[in-house]
Amino acid sequence: MQAEGRLAEKLQTETDRLAAEFPHKLDQSWAFRVRDPELEAAAAGAFHYGVPFDAILEIFREDGGDLSGLVPLLGGFAERLGDTIRPAASAALVATEHVIMPGFGSLLIVIANRRLPKFDHEEFVKYWHGHHGPFAESIQPEGLGFGYRQAHADMALSAQFAREAGLGISDFDGAAETYWIDADRLRNLMGTKELVDQTTADERNFVDHARCVTSLFDIASWSTR
Repeated sequence: MQAEGRLAEKLQTETDRLAAEFPHKLDQSWAFRVRDPELEAAAAGAFHYGVPFDAILEIFREDGGDLSGLVPLLGGFAERLGDTIRPAASAALVATEHVIMPGFGSLLIVIANRRLPKFDHEEFVKYWHGHHGPFAESIQPEGLGFGYRQAHADMALSAQFAREAGLGISDFDGAAETYWIDADRLRNLMGTKELVDQTTADERNFVDHARCVTSLFDIASWSTR
């Protein structure tokens, strides 16, 4: 699509600039929304609320180190991207990534999570990482062809990033990411009712499904993952 091509060019320019200005080596990837209603519905499961994001840019330090110094370099980000994005509907998330199940594929489901009101952010992360992650891993059949990662938000840095970059959303508690080898494997697993029901039942203990946003992406460019 022409709009995606224009955005991809701007993202390439932006990541090239960051690589030149940031003192540590960066990895990055970006991806665009899969506009297949049937596949998006399969990917969403219980997280069928909200409007999916059209694109995602992820930036990582190759050595896994602190990214707080990158935030000031992203000042004016939305302005530089111009009319290729909708700033008020775009989100900023600064997070620490935890690999629960290793694996990578060209399809990516991102669930931007918000917690239930009974939890504060730290309690939410503790349950998500300490209980739900191991639980989800324990019930998955072998040979899935997918990987699962949790990105735990730094709420203060996310808010700073949003302000400096000119983006409208910064209150996600984190993001669950699952990478899939192909669409058939995604359909097969998400169509397994017992597995999905077990996972959803545990999610209801800590996740506010109605305030989460699920997006299905096709990865267009990545360095090292």
